[in-house]
Amino acid sequence: MTVVDISRSFNKKWPIDNLDEKRNEIFSTPGLHDFLQKLRNFSSHWRIAKPNWIIMHDSKTGARIASFVISKDELLKWGDWGSKARLYIEKTDQNIDIHKIITQYKNMFNFIIAGIKAN
Repeated sequence: MTVVDISRSFNKKWPIDNLDEKRNEIFSTPGLHDFLQKLRNFSSHWRIAKPNWIIMHDSKTGARIASFVISKDELLKWGDWGSKARLYIEKTDQNIDIHKIITQYKNMFNFIIAGIKAN
């Protein structure tokens, strides 16, 4: 079940005034919400993307940083992204860091939950 499905079910049981406006305000990164929705469709109905690991070494701190990425070129081979998701992909460099965007989205979602609990 996707976040969208969960929010729709939640809103039926506990209606939130102006849900779409609030969602657009909180999920303010242009195209991120649309990209994640369409990524589900990409993976479920077209094919599983071939992710890669990128491991970088910080010479100053000695730390290694690993990123789990999907290439922009591979994603753009699919033609059903929609305008907002496609623009989100096109604005990235070469790769989309899956951990980074899921963490960003999770933090936005947690902000909504905290607001609901406060009421």
